[in-house]
Amino acid sequence: MTYRYFIILMLGSLFLIQCKNESVEVNTSDEKERYQDIIRNPITANGTVDGDQVAEISFIDNSFSFDTIQEGKSIEHEFEFSNTGNVSLVISKVQSTCGCTVPSWPDQAIAPGESSKIKVIFDSEGKPKKQVKPITVIANTIPNKTILIIEGYVIPKEGED
Repeated sequence: MTYRYFIILMLGSLFLIQCKNESVEVNTSDEKERYQDIIRNPITANGTVDGDQVAEISFIDNSFSFDTIQEGKSIEHEFEFSNTGNVSLVISKVQSTCGCTVPSWPDQAIAPGESSKIKVIFDSEGKPKKQVKPITVIANTIPNKTILIIEGYVIPKEGED
């Protein structure tokens, strides 16, 4: 029995020896602000949102209807948005459910009060009839996902139904 305690004690000691107290030294106020933004968590321990430290994305329109087009045509639309929050808005990813809808978005942070656009191109080749394409925007907002919609009707090519 004492042999087991001895082994446990030895393993615990090795574990403590291996743990080192490494810290990052932050010397300038610019570095302090940068690290503070990185580790800032807007959710408190009780689950409430600290609304003063959240980016907020506000779109002029969350959906776009291209009405009716002939199959084979491409439609391009820009969704305009603003950062109405109090910290910089960072869009990490914009994705569609289909390869026929290709989004592009700003790769730099959008400062509070600033605006930008997400460009979406829909290629109707091989996509006849009613089309509804959701585009998911993932950013440092709460909630972190915003859904945009591009929709319309694609007239099939001659001889297709």
